[in-house]
Amino acid sequence: FDFTTLDLTDPKAPQNLRLEVINSNNNIKIKWNAALDDAVSYNIYISNTPNGFDFNDPDAVTTGNEYTDSSASTAKQRYYVLRSEDAAGNEEENQNVVGKYDLELSIGYNLVALPLVPFSNDIDDVMHQTVSYNPVSEVKKFDNSAQELKTNNWIVVAWNPLAFQELNYGEGYFFKSKQNIDFTIVGTLPETAVLDIKQGMNLFGLASLENKDIADVIVQSPADYNVTELGKRNADGRYNLATYYPSGWNNAFTLKTGIGYWLKANKDFSLTLNP
Repeated sequence: FDFTTLDLTDPKAPQNLRLEVINSNNNIKIKWNAALDDAVSYNIYISNTPNGFDFNDPDAVTTGNEYTDSSASTAKQRYYVLRSEDAAGNEEENQNVVGKYDLELSIGYNLVALPLVPFSNDIDDVMHQTVSYNPVSEVKKFDNSAQELKTNNWIVVAWNPLAFQELNYGEGYFFKSKQNIDFTIVGTLPETAVLDIKQGMNLFGLASLENKDIADVIVQSPADYNVTELGKRNADGRYNLATYYPSGWNNAFTLKTGIGYWLKANKDFSLTLNP
């Protein structure tokens, strides 16, 4: 008798999945470390929404450790899942999603927030600028403890090493752009963020890819409230203010992904932002 032993064991998932922005054309390079077992190829799934993948039909297959999505620049949002396959055709089923999101910057100051959790918080990594590609000349963050804005400037080849060096998910920032441009942020899907809010002014942004009403993000009651005002910056630099009254939010507006907002607090508290 002849017997054939079938391999029904899935390979392990690839490691350290990450994205890089190709500044020359705004496309995306996907990179990863090989799976630590018998994987022989990698199936790449691509979607313009974080939950729109068709896992029955990979968009690309490769035996290497990187892949360039040459059409990523055509979409404001682009998401990727990478799965290992072995020689017997077994494919593991990890759900690790990474993506890119384009911030629409106008000439001058833009109040923004990171729409995705960055792979690295380092300002050089988040901003991915070079000598030949540096549309953002200045980044401002708000120190809510000192109640003052702090600035980091792009200096020829890098960000000022003597200024702040981290950009944090959930916080708001001013990006000063030299041109109208789609500036790409890469990272993993939104996750819960807890911000240390101080009495006075603070900058924050949504921890979600879906726009939300203020009342769904700032949950409070007339008997117990922490936030008195929210400010939305308009293109002309002026602000729309939403004010909290016992009857609820007056002049409320929709909070949008990738946009930063001013928050005025009447006390110190922790603000939990949920996806």
